[in-house]
Amino acid sequence: MSNGKPRGSAFGAMFLVIIGTLFLIHNFRPDLIQWRLLGKWWPVLLIFWGVVRLVENLAGTGRRGVSGGELFLLIVLIIAGIGISLGSRIPGVIHIDDGEDLPFGESADASEELPPRNLVPGSLVRIETARGDITVDGSGDEKQLHVVVHKTGWGMSEEEAHTRANFAAVRVQQSASELSLEANPSGRGDGNSRVSFEVHLPKNVALDLRTARGDVHVNVVTGNVVASVSHGDIAVRDTGGDVRAELGNGDARISGAKGNVHVSGKGSEIEVADVAGAATIDGEFSGPITARNVSKGARFLSSHTDLAIGALPGRMSVDLRSLEVEDAAGPLLLTTADKVINLEEISGRIRVQNKHGDVSVRLSSPPDEDIELTNASGGIELALPVKSTFEIYADSRGGEINNDLSESSLVATREKGDSKLAGNIGTKGPKITLNTSYGSIRLKRSD
Repeated sequence: MSNGKPRGSAFGAMFLVIIGTLFLIHNFRPDLIQWRLLGKWWPVLLIFWGVVRLVENLAGTGRRGVSGGELFLLIVLIIAGIGISLGSRIPGVIHIDDGEDLPFGESADASEELPPRNLVPGSLVRIETARGDITVDGSGDEKQLHVVVHKTGWGMSEEEAHTRANFAAVRVQQSASELSLEANPSGRGDGNSRVSFEVHLPKNVALDLRTARGDVHVNVVTGNVVASVSHGDIAVRDTGGDVRAELGNGDARISGAKGNVHVSGKGSEIEVADVAGAATIDGEFSGPITARNVSKGARFLSSHTDLAIGALPGRMSVDLRSLEVEDAAGPLLLTTADKVINLEEISGRIRVQNKHGDVSVRLSSPPDEDIELTNASGGIELALPVKSTFEIYADSRGGEINNDLSESSLVATREKGDSKLAGNIGTKGPKITLNTSYGSIRLKRSD
């Protein structure tokens, strides 16, 4: 029964439901709910609050005035909304796009072909756009640089969209050994346009390509390549020098580099293949991360994993829960956690430190250098061929050791729940050390 007092406004509860739902969606699908949308559309929550209060007052169900809780939420909302909006105007703070995120309005396209340019061999070509794709192709027999600029504008009307597309500008600067293309210099063209570059040029150049929102594609150049993308993908094929890819959020695929490859930042899928030099992947990537046929070694660094491989004629694959290496030359040095590890056909020294995940090593050739496998809350399995010679010490704290090698020279003991195994097979073999806690150890034949 009502006591005659007006009930409090339902806006506070509705506000929490809306904000909680937005953050939940962002956690599972960050591509659907992004900061740039909140920066532009946060005033809708103020309108919604006003409508709710108006309906409650007309129906006589709401409290007159603004409660302390509503006032607090209102102040927090206004401060956060203004902060995000102002941050979008400061480069490097919060990047918020405009027209292309409108749920309504018009878009218009325009293209412009720039006059061809001569380039001396070995020239550096720089291309930069705040929003747009960059495609560079050196696979033809081009003697000059040819550029087609593709522009897109957004507006509330078709005429406004055409005006913004045509207003977007490109600045060209050239010196004896360098040429630069910059879209919308000095902020011209505002945030309601997109400028993409399609470039055909002689292959004997170096590249420095940068876009905040867009993809970068490079095909056949002989010089070094630097590609930087804040939100988008990078694909680089058949380069004669080093490749450096910097990601803010996206995928990278690099193949056929005759120099070294370095991928850094954060994103999703990374694929590196057929590299004549070394490959380094440094950052936070959800995966899968794959590398294959890397002549001078592969390195993967993240906040949870440090993997170094001497040479990788085979394949490496890493995702959130597993790590696999097949056909590699050591030393293979790995420190990680919470992963299931599978190593096959590894020559040279092997050192693995893991926890909360099983470790499996399988060799079809006798080990020629030391093997050290350390785990916690996970098992260890080591498979070796019949003709292997080695010295072994294995220790499982709180677990069992299963020895399928059937060698009398290996002595197993068990005391107070801990298992140990030690001994030699043959003479002058490498040292094998296996340590785990709360997991089992198994030795078996691989042939």
